[in-house]
Amino acid sequence: KQEWLRILKKFEKKDASFIPEYAELYEINGDGKAQCFVYEENGDYVLYVFMKRKINDLPFMNSETVESFDIITPYGYGGPLCSSSDSGIKKNLMKGFFTSFNEYCREENIITEFIRFHPLLKTHEGCEQYLNVIKSCDNIYLDLTKSEEDIWWGFKSPRRRAIKKAKRNNSTVFHAENFEHFDKFVELYHQTMERVNADSYFFFSEEYYAFLNDKLRDNFELFFTKANGEIIAGVLFLCYGDYIHSYLGGAIEDSFSLRPNDLLYYEVALWAKKKGYKYLHFGGGEGGVYKFKQGFSKDTAEYFIGKLIRNKPIYQRICEKWNKYYPDKTKEDISFFPLYRA
Repeated sequence: KQEWLRILKKFEKKDASFIPEYAELYEINGDGKAQCFVYEENGDYVLYVFMKRKINDLPFMNSETVESFDIITPYGYGGPLCSSSDSGIKKNLMKGFFTSFNEYCREENIITEFIRFHPLLKTHEGCEQYLNVIKSCDNIYLDLTKSEEDIWWGFKSPRRRAIKKAKRNNSTVFHAENFEHFDKFVELYHQTMERVNADSYFFFSEEYYAFLNDKLRDNFELFFTKANGEIIAGVLFLCYGDYIHSYLGGAIEDSFSLRPNDLLYYEVALWAKKKGYKYLHFGGGEGGVYKFKQGFSKDTAEYFIGKLIRNKPIYQRICEKWNKYYPDKTKEDISFFPLYRA
């Protein structure tokens, strides 16, 4: 872990999703074993954080005696992080990295790989010839190096009206610097996930929140909106270096007319600017969620994912077992990658 942090310090551009505690958080969440692969060449580095998952633990793999694994980047954004921005050096570094990492994957019997690339750090660049890199969507971010006035007028008019309305209704935003009301935030978040019929994955465990609160407090900031003396919305932000990311959020359903999130994001943008952050990352999404984010900024970054089947014969054999075990499949299941985890 200390070696991991020592090498990460050599990178000029980095983010919270590359630190060991962040990967540990998702190990606690049951996403696999947190791993960090480092490749070095002439004093330059590639650092790659991933979760290693045992395929034999799947219910239809009980009869398998040979251990096999797949890998995925931790929830959020990752990918191979390169220490050099020089195109020539980076090209050679990535070639050496993939040669070395491919050998590791053969030795460890890694069957598939799935990467969520970092849209602001553009970690997909240099990976295109080594795996299937696909654009998923555009992510919204706000450039905090702009003046406060330019930030305000960069919002779409419906967003500005909503913020004014929230203020007229005497809504206020406060920063829970010591994570006070954290239990209330978790309650709001889970209520919101239930309301939108979120996948069971997003209902995180008590152990997850306890680790976040204990080991990652320095990398998270918690903000709430209050109206009539009651907390009506809360958002947890992941922070590191130049970046502050909207991470988890929740609101009371009948509070929407008070526009609590519009005001909260505006106040957080001003706070983050004063703290020296350069980018407020809203993320992607679709439908109304994406439209809401678009109201804050015209700036977008392309978000890519990466897929690779590293052992096709074994992959096909595992998929056949999955196919027999789950005869009732949907279109969503069939498009999932890797298929056997649908």
